[in-house]
Amino acid sequence: MLRPPVAAWQKPRLARSRSGTSGLLRRLYMAEEAMAGAMWRARAATGRLGHSGPGDGKLRALCADAARLGLWLGGATLEARKAEARARIAAEPGSSISRGLLLLKEGGPADEIERIVRHTLTGIDGRYDCADFWILPLIWAWRGHAGTGIGAELWAEVRRAILGFRYWLDEPGNDVMWFWSENHAFCFHVAQFLAGDTFPEEVFPNSGRTGAEHREAARARLGRWFASVEDHGLAEWNSSCYYPIDLLGLFTLEACSPDAALKARAKALIDSIFVMTALHSVDGMPVGSQGRVYEKELFAGPATELGAVAAVAFGGIWCPGHERAAALFAVSDYMPPAACEGLHRLGGHGRLEARYVQGLNRNAKLALWKSAAAQLSAVTGHRTGDPGHQQHVAEIQFAAHPLARTWISHPGELKVWGGGRPSYWMANGTVPRVCMDGNVAALVYDLGRHGHPVRFTHAFAPAELLDDCIEDGQWLFQRTGDGYAALWASAPLERLETGLYKGQEWRAHAAQAGWLMVAGSAATHGSFDDFRGAARALAPQFDAAGLRLGWQAGDASLAADFAGGLLRDGSPVPFAPLSITPHAGFDGAPLQAVEF
Repeated sequence: MLRPPVAAWQKPRLARSRSGTSGLLRRLYMAEEAMAGAMWRARAATGRLGHSGPGDGKLRALCADAARLGLWLGGATLEARKAEARARIAAEPGSSISRGLLLLKEGGPADEIERIVRHTLTGIDGRYDCADFWILPLIWAWRGHAGTGIGAELWAEVRRAILGFRYWLDEPGNDVMWFWSENHAFCFHVAQFLAGDTFPEEVFPNSGRTGAEHREAARARLGRWFASVEDHGLAEWNSSCYYPIDLLGLFTLEACSPDAALKARAKALIDSIFVMTALHSVDGMPVGSQGRVYEKELFAGPATELGAVAAVAFGGIWCPGHERAAALFAVSDYMPPAACEGLHRLGGHGRLEARYVQGLNRNAKLALWKSAAAQLSAVTGHRTGDPGHQQHVAEIQFAAHPLARTWISHPGELKVWGGGRPSYWMANGTVPRVCMDGNVAALVYDLGRHGHPVRFTHAFAPAELLDDCIEDGQWLFQRTGDGYAALWASAPLERLETGLYKGQEWRAHAAQAGWLMVAGSAATHGSFDDFRGAARALAPQFDAAGLRLGWQAGDASLAADFAGGLLRDGSPVPFAPLSITPHAGFDGAPLQAVEF
């Protein structure tokens, strides 16, 4: 009888006793075992037991196949992957109205659509937080499918809910809906515009305004929102939780808008989001610096809503239950720009570097170094020294395992899995100075600026998922497959031996601290030993009093200065280009604007 093999990346872990492991690692063990079984079943069903796959070879193929929990969107074309996604979303349980819209379009079972619609109406009528997200696909459903798929009485309830909704702050209401963030404001404006256009002659009872009045008010608001984003970029850059919410509004507006100009602006921003997502994705999994994130996304690997969108766009791991934006993508006619595939998988090149800006007054200066096996992403010069919120400033992601990523932060609180913004791992209590040059990022912390009670910085390194994790003095070297990472801390590293992150967390106890992050791969640096030698040759030095972290880059002396930013041989290096359009170059070529 054939038995599922133990994947190469599981063997050393499955042989260990589980009794001393943390809760986090026990969950990872269980997930890995389930993934390996799913991989075996999927390969046995398709006759692919001997297939090793592209990229880092067998290790990478095993990890990618296993991590998909038996669900991999691997169609050769976008239309094939969209069809796969539609079939899986229809078959998987779920209550999102995006799934309800898909079922309406696919002629799904009436009782399931009715259940989803009633569930959605409860949140909209109750004006729950995020009701603005739910009403968008509901309006789309009305505009495209009213009178079909479900009973007339329920469609009448949908009509009543759309007319009775509170569409902005200037309308009566005492509820918990959140209007203020970039993504919420946009969703409210799209919903108001399309609701007003759907019922232009009706008087909306909550506001006392006609639909036509709502439509024109929202048209002006959408104009201002787009003008801001087109000038400054997105404040919630690369957000694995909020890009999908933007896409809820954008896909709905692009599909339903009677205004050709608004439709075109929506399409242009969708294109931009897909280009940025392609840049900051590894094997269909979005990663990297983010303007807003939560711990649940940092530890989720591919199990995010943006991950589902990227799996449809590029092929990759599909995790059920994250389909809200992906469902709208799958039922739409939208096609990402042709440039995305090469930016995502490098098109045979060894490495890619990219730079661009996002955020209010373009205050998020984003830098990327990417190989097929590892990626370093950072936001430079963003709110240096300020109290943090939800900004994820820098990280390295390995391609060979979807959960293998490493980053550094200053805890916003000491409560593990707390709800703070910032939290224990998400964002920073005090934002560091971040500088990046090539495959090296430097972080300089001054924890005494705001009297923050947490007086250490720390690194997350998932040692149990890595092929190598070597602590060597102030260096921490990591390898997974052909991807490499090196972290250096200005203070001695303390590896935690107890608690939830036992063996995964390294602390540096110093109020003023410098960290270096170095990314590499077998293709760009040779062997792991060669990479470690190259990292040591950077010879980092930290001046705590002057808050300056220096290192060597060939014949040049580089430094991250807390007050002055990146210095080369003592002279400032301005960030360039100051463009919201990503500029990218392969294999050391000059950066050029990505055309899309």
